Amino acid sequence: MTIDCLPGQSDVLNSINSIEIMSKRIDNGDFPRSGRPYGELQTALSGAVVQLNQATSDVVQTATIPDQLATSSRHFSQVFCNTQS
Repeated sequence: MTIDCLPGQSDVLNSINSIEIMSKRIDNGDFPRSGRPYGELQTALSGAVVQLNQATSDVVQTATIPDQLATSSRHFSQVFCNTQS
């Protein structure tokens, strides 16, 4: 596709694909088991929310700047993938 040639477009598409994959896992109820205590999981979840919120804000702020959007999209994907564990 022609749109794939735009700077950063592949990074944005990779982020979208990561979100789609995780959404399907959630829809299927495919949740990993954890032997960690509830409080520890709650703390980890809160930290993940903060990181994802910041990464999302970065993507929104750079949406009109292709080179920066590529970087912020890659960062979002990294944060998104890291918060899944």
